[in-house]
Amino acid sequence: RISAQRIDEAMALYRSAIRADPTLIESYVNLSMLLVQQGKTDEAVEVLQQAVDAKPNDPRPHVQLATLSAQQRRFEQALVHMNQAVSLAPYSGPLAAERAHLLLRSGDWSGAIDAATQVIDRWPDLPRPYLTRGEARIQLQHWEAAANDFESALSFDTNQPGVHYNLAGLYAQLGETTKAVEHYRTVSRLNPDMYEAHVRLGQLLPQ
Repeated sequence: RISAQRIDEAMALYRSAIRADPTLIESYVNLSMLLVQQGKTDEAVEVLQQAVDAKPNDPRPHVQLATLSAQQRRFEQALVHMNQAVSLAPYSGPLAAERAHLLLRSGDWSGAIDAATQVIDRWPDLPRPYLTRGEARIQLQHWEAAANDFESALSFDTNQPGVHYNLAGLYAQLGETTKAVEHYRTVSRLNPDMYEAHVRLGQLLPQ
């Protein structure tokens, strides 16, 4: 853990860097992160707004402002900043995927599905939008479509116990017990401490 003195020193360096070069966006962003760490969120927002004014075409301050707004559960404001960031960096797949996930966090299930689908259509090799779309489809009880999304996510990385857990639950819901058992067993292998997976596996296995 960084000491308070070291944080103060780092903040002073970032402020000095901003004075020397007001267009150095990394300094604003890093300073804002330290301010948040100290519980000074309002001041962090002011710093990021200064960054927007200093370099209006840089998406990074908007991304950080979206992150701070989402942490405060101010999703409408978060989406305003994220939409601005995406418009400034239209060729960034990860940023578009982050916007889709933000829609999911805001509770806009249909919007999240639409946004994630757009990302998948354009950047099919990104795993995150499959997870986002799958989670949104679970909320809408689109079990089979959600399972397909999580299977796609696993094609990028099979060592994801949370994804296997979701798939196990989906297959159990669909009545595909063999697949559900397989995924619960995978969860238990990847994360032996995940007690709930052991319980649900026991419920599915014949006594």
